[in-house]
Order: sequence, then C-alpha cells, then structure tokens
Amino acid sequence: MTKQHHTCPDCEGAAWVLAYRLRYKKTLEAPNRIVVWDVRKDIEYTTDRFSFKDCKIEMSYENGIKQEKRCGAKVILEVYVRA
Repeated sequence: MTKQHHTCPDCEGAAWVLAYRLRYKKTLEAPNRIVVWDVRKDIEYTTDRFSFKDCKIEMSYENGIKQEKRCGAKVILEVYVRA
C-alpha cells in the first residue's frame, strides 16, 4: 500500500491530514462490505459501519491507488482529521 500524507486541498490551513480512505466492495460477504484503509497506520480492514467526529470528507472519482483500482472501486471517500 502507498502511504498518503497530504493535507486536505479544500480545507483552511494545513491543520487537516488524510487519515482514512473508504470504499464499498460489493463482492465481500455481507454485512462487512466497507473497506477502510487507515492511512496513518497503513492497515486495511472491513466493516459494516464507519463513524468519525470532527472530520472533513472529500469524495474522489476514478482514483489511482493500486489496491483500490484492482478491486474495481470507482468512488473513494477520503477522511481528513486535525493534525
């Protein structure tokens, strides 16, 4: 996995950093079809729910990250948290 350490492009200042990337994978066994990549710890896990307070979320389409592209993910949610 490639580490992604960058600030939120649309957030004020440099106080927000990328923490998670989320995607939906319909081929996983229900109910855990949400794939969460914890960018800071460089681990990936599946879940049926993801919640986070005091964050900013950006949605990107046609992502270029290899492991996300390989599983067919088109839309990625990027979760930014305060640094």
